[in-house]
Amino acid sequence: MEADALWGWLAKDEKRSRATWVPHRIKPVLWAADGKQYSPSGLISLIWKVAQWEKRPVADQGTARRAPTSGKTLADLAWRVLDELE
Repeated sequence: MEADALWGWLAKDEKRSRATWVPHRIKPVLWAADGKQYSPSGLISLIWKVAQWEKRPVADQGTARRAPTSGKTLADLAWRVLDELE
Protein backbone atom coordinates (compact mmCIF):
# COMPACT_ATOMS: atom_id res chain seq x y z
CA MET A 1 0.00 0.00 0.00
CA GLU A 2 2.73 2.50 0.97
CA ALA A 3 4.94 1.57 -1.97
CA ASP A 4 2.03 1.91 -4.39
CA ALA A 5 1.10 5.29 -2.95
CA LEU A 6 4.63 6.71 -3.12
CA TRP A 7 6.15 5.04 -6.18
CA GLY A 8 5.05 7.67 -8.69
CA TRP A 9 6.15 10.55 -6.48
CA LEU A 10 9.56 8.96 -5.88
CA ALA A 11 10.03 8.22 -9.59
CA LYS A 12 9.66 11.90 -10.54
CA ASP A 13 13.09 12.61 -9.01
CA GLU A 14 15.59 9.81 -8.41
CA LYS A 15 17.11 11.77 -5.50
CA ARG A 16 13.86 11.36 -3.58
CA SER A 17 14.51 7.63 -3.18
CA ARG A 18 18.09 7.95 -1.91
CA ALA A 19 19.39 8.59 1.58
CA THR A 20 22.62 7.78 3.36
CA TRP A 21 23.55 7.22 6.99
CA VAL A 22 25.83 9.87 8.50
CA PRO A 23 27.50 9.99 11.93
CA HIS A 24 24.94 12.01 13.89
CA ARG A 25 23.09 10.84 17.01
CA ILE A 26 19.79 12.60 16.37
CA LYS A 27 19.59 13.09 12.61
CA PRO A 28 21.63 10.27 11.03
CA VAL A 29 19.91 10.22 7.63
CA LEU A 30 21.03 12.55 4.84
CA TRP A 31 18.31 12.82 2.19
CA ALA A 32 19.63 13.27 -1.34
CA ALA A 33 16.52 15.20 -2.43
CA ASP A 34 17.24 18.25 -0.29
CA GLY A 35 20.68 17.65 1.26
CA LYS A 36 19.28 17.94 4.79
CA GLN A 37 19.65 15.54 7.72
CA TYR A 38 16.69 13.88 9.42
CA SER A 39 15.85 11.31 12.02
CA PRO A 40 14.67 8.13 10.26
CA SER A 41 11.08 8.65 11.42
CA GLY A 42 11.26 12.35 10.64
CA LEU A 43 12.25 11.66 7.03
CA ILE A 44 9.51 9.08 6.57
CA SER A 45 6.92 11.50 7.95
CA LEU A 46 8.19 14.29 5.70
CA ILE A 47 8.08 12.08 2.61
CA TRP A 48 4.51 11.04 3.40
CA LYS A 49 3.54 14.70 3.82
CA VAL A 50 5.22 16.16 0.73
CA ALA A 51 4.06 13.23 -1.41
CA GLN A 52 0.53 14.04 -0.20
CA TRP A 53 -0.23 10.45 0.73
CA GLU A 54 -3.79 10.82 2.01
CA LYS A 55 -3.96 7.42 3.74
CA ARG A 56 -0.64 7.74 5.53
CA PRO A 57 -0.42 6.26 9.04
CA VAL A 58 -0.37 8.51 12.07
CA ALA A 59 3.11 7.22 12.97
CA ASP A 60 6.05 5.47 11.34
CA GLN A 61 6.64 1.83 12.34
CA GLY A 62 10.36 2.35 12.75
CA THR A 63 12.83 -0.35 11.92
CA ALA A 64 10.17 -2.66 10.50
CA ARG A 65 9.67 -0.21 7.60
CA ARG A 66 13.19 0.79 6.62
CA ALA A 67 15.18 -1.44 4.30
CA PRO A 68 18.62 -0.86 2.80
CA THR A 69 19.48 -2.07 -0.69
CA SER A 70 19.64 -5.67 0.58
CA GLY A 71 15.85 -5.61 0.97
CA LYS A 72 16.10 -6.67 4.61
CA THR A 73 14.63 -4.32 7.20
CA LEU A 74 16.82 -2.97 9.96
CA ALA A 75 14.94 -5.22 12.38
CA ASP A 76 15.79 -8.25 10.21
CA LEU A 77 19.45 -7.28 10.18
CA ALA A 78 19.51 -6.81 13.96
CA TRP A 79 17.99 -10.25 14.54
CA ARG A 80 20.58 -11.80 12.24
CA VAL A 81 23.42 -10.17 14.17
CA LEU A 82 21.96 -11.35 17.48
CA ASP A 83 21.62 -14.89 16.14
CA GLU A 84 25.26 -14.85 15.06
CA LEU A 85 26.35 -13.81 18.56
CA GLU A 86 24.78 -16.90 20.13
